[in-house]
Amino acid sequence: MAETIDGDCTSAAVILSRSTQHSANAAGAMAAAEIRSAPTRSLRRRDGLIQFARDETSQNGEDGVIAAIFACLDKRQRPKTRWCVDVGAWDGVHLSNTHTLLTAGGWRGALLEADAARCAKLRELHAPLGNVAIEAFVSCVDASRSVESLLRKHAKSVPLGVDLVSVDVDGCDYWIFKDLLESGYGSRVYVVEFNPTMPHDVVYIQPRADAAREGSSLAALVELAKKHGYHLAETTLFNAFFVDGPARGALVADGLLRPDDDIDSLHEVTMGTALYQLYDGALKLHGCKKFLWHRRPIDEARLQQIEGRDFPFKPNGDKAKKPPKKRHKSKVKAFKPKAAPREPAVVAAAAALGLAAALLVARARRA
Repeated sequence: MAETIDGDCTSAAVILSRSTQHSANAAGAMAAAEIRSAPTRSLRRRDGLIQFARDETSQNGEDGVIAAIFACLDKRQRPKTRWCVDVGAWDGVHLSNTHTLLTAGGWRGALLEADAARCAKLRELHAPLGNVAIEAFVSCVDASRSVESLLRKHAKSVPLGVDLVSVDVDGCDYWIFKDLLESGYGSRVYVVEFNPTMPHDVVYIQPRADAAREGSSLAALVELAKKHGYHLAETTLFNAFFVDGPARGALVADGLLRPDDDIDSLHEVTMGTALYQLYDGALKLHGCKKFLWHRRPIDEARLQQIEGRDFPFKPNGDKAKKPPKKRHKSKVKAFKPKAAPREPAVVAAAAALGLAAALLVARARRA
């Protein structure tokens, strides 16, 4: 479950900063770089389901979006009882996407929570309402602890086709979503948490590991949902809403969704951190400059990889001219003519004559 994040990374403040460049200008002084956010054109539409966003217990308007979706579907067909499954339900109240549905009547469901103390509160709230609270750690690697296995074992009253599934486990949400799409259970609507810092052109799927706490990108969820016939219908800050084909048709008919709506018209990255580089090798940050879940600033200086940064292809004229070296008078030495170099043949002949003379001297001594 996404906890409240300290600070705001959505504002485009004007920042004036001194550049970290190390190359000097013609005068040899450091220049000040102006850095600010430029106005951009957003493709995000605000007249769809997001206009109904409101919170009763949810975090970022999910209660209102869910109500608007099912108000649209109920006009076509209203079953006597609707069903939901909440994976990562906490205590059933804190930042809950299903509390309003399950306590207002007309809904029943199963709620899964790994923490014992929270699950105890969950049972206390939902047992009188006829809902099932399951204390279990949902796994994306152990099939015996998958959502499907846990529902079949502990919540046999839940039908194979439900109306809403909410997945919020701060990590392997992608893999739980994938397992549900490929399981015997189906849902008209899925609400799945994604990592809001990742841009739309990044398909990031965290490792299939229960211990991984990274989060996957919205683009990865959209790609996965599309493979199984589901369509992105809306997003809030952390959650994506996916609907099946008939539900999408109803939303389009009511003007709550356009046939050509896509990730860019239904979401805007407001918590992203961009990295760009300067000619001299300096790395610069733009956007959110803090570790969102750790409440610490990102130290730009510690990101630098190149020491003594400079542009490697600058013309020679960019270099500051050094003063000419002072010439010192050299000491006058007497001229000594060098011996003329000998030809190789002459050198060889001289060596042979020397050897012959030495042999004659040796013989004379022995005689």
